[in-house]
Amino acid sequence: MKTYKLVTLYRRGLWLWSTEKDLIDQLFADLKQQIPTAQLSYGAIPEDFAGQRLRVRFEKLQNKDEGAFWWIVTWLCHHGWEPIHAGLGNEVEYHFKQAVEDAS
Repeated sequence: MKTYKLVTLYRRGLWLWSTEKDLIDQLFADLKQQIPTAQLSYGAIPEDFAGQRLRVRFEKLQNKDEGAFWWIVTWLCHHGWEPIHAGLGNEVEYHFKQAVEDAS
């Protein structure tokens, strides 16, 4: 049975939820090359997810939030993350998965 790592990206406020600290670090380092003023802040996690997920917000994007959102979507796809759902209502969000390699 395959297992997956999951990421959720929200356009409003440019929040990313993930279990993968290394992913966040690499993504942010690449984003800083595009927008040097970018900053990362960690948000509070609801108790249901405590210890399971990181919630980060991308800030100080020089009014390029929309472009940064689509850049992150492209970056995730380029790095092997498969989009599995897009919510396009009032809150635009994308969900991604990436298979975890079997260690056996």
